[in-house]
Amino acid sequence: MKNDQLFSEIQSHMRRFEDVWYKRTEEGMEVYIADIKEFFVDNGGYVEQYNNVNGDEHYYEINDCLLSAAALVKEYGNAMEKASDFKVPGLSQSYKLLAEYDNVVLAGRELNSGGFEFVTWRQNYNGVEHGNYFGNNYSGAKEDFATRSGLVNEKKLFSDEEYVEMYRCVMDTLEDSYE
Repeated sequence: MKNDQLFSEIQSHMRRFEDVWYKRTEEGMEVYIADIKEFFVDNGGYVEQYNNVNGDEHYYEINDCLLSAAALVKEYGNAMEKASDFKVPGLSQSYKLLAEYDNVVLAGRELNSGGFEFVTWRQNYNGVEHGNYFGNNYSGAKEDFATRSGLVNEKKLFSDEEYVEMYRCVMDTLEDSYE
């Protein structure tokens, strides 16, 4: 993945933060929060923090989002570079095959506008059918692939509410010193 594309993709995952802006340098990209340089992302996608950490909740939310965005972009960027072309009759666009299991495929393509699109399909003797399109949501596409292909039993996955309840129970136990 080219540096411009790497940084553009990371920024696209950070759009919800209105007070964050970016400055490109030869070595990478500086990340500012309200005019204070807080992070640096090098050309390999690794994130460094500066020492002037303000330590508030908003900073940590941006930090977590930046770290996960950089890791995710590196992951799907590397996957797309290593993937082979997905040759299927009837597809009007060219895709890369990212994963395949039990007649279900995870594929991706680079858009002319600069982003990516990810999709899962079920394969049949004529090509592919029943596509689930995820836009630039690589995590959602991977999760859909895992459940559609049967690699993960969706009935054993927890909902967000169940995860919150488990977290609450663990925290209650730890804070109240239960054995």
